[in-house]
Amino acid sequence: MEDNIKSLLNRYLDYNLEMTLETAKFLIDLDLQVESSYSECWQLLIHTVHATNIWYSRIANMASYQYGINDYLPGDEAINSTNLIFNNWKKYIAEANLFETLSYTNLQGKQFESILYDVVLHLNNHCTHHRAQIMHLLRVEGHKPLVTDFIAWSRKELAAKPKL
Repeated sequence: MEDNIKSLLNRYLDYNLEMTLETAKFLIDLDLQVESSYSECWQLLIHTVHATNIWYSRIANMASYQYGINDYLPGDEAINSTNLIFNNWKKYIAEANLFETLSYTNLQGKQFESILYDVVLHLNNHCTHHRAQIMHLLRVEGHKPLVTDFIAWSRKELAAKPKL
């Protein structure tokens, strides 16, 4: 059963990696990633990259992450960090006990415990939530937003598989 859950979580991580990268490239093409015009859209995207890194630092017992939750990252650094962190999560999940209780300290210094499985679900929901905010802001500004829904991604993935 745990292998099936790991497979599902990895699928969600694949989805969020691809959609985060597509969103970053889309914002870069719209020139919304530059620090001088540090847009709210780019801030939301970078926030998710930092949060995903911070959670990984917590669960992997690594030294604290080098950036603050809302620090600016340029486009190429954001893309590299996104690729790296989602792949680190996938490697970690492959070896981890998904039902392990983790102890950690949040950014306000409060101690908590959570189950690893719940943390991974939270990360995926967090990314999806902020991408939806980004697409809403783009629509309000007159841009046609990307389609980043999970079901659209899964249909595209299924269509790419060879038919037997």
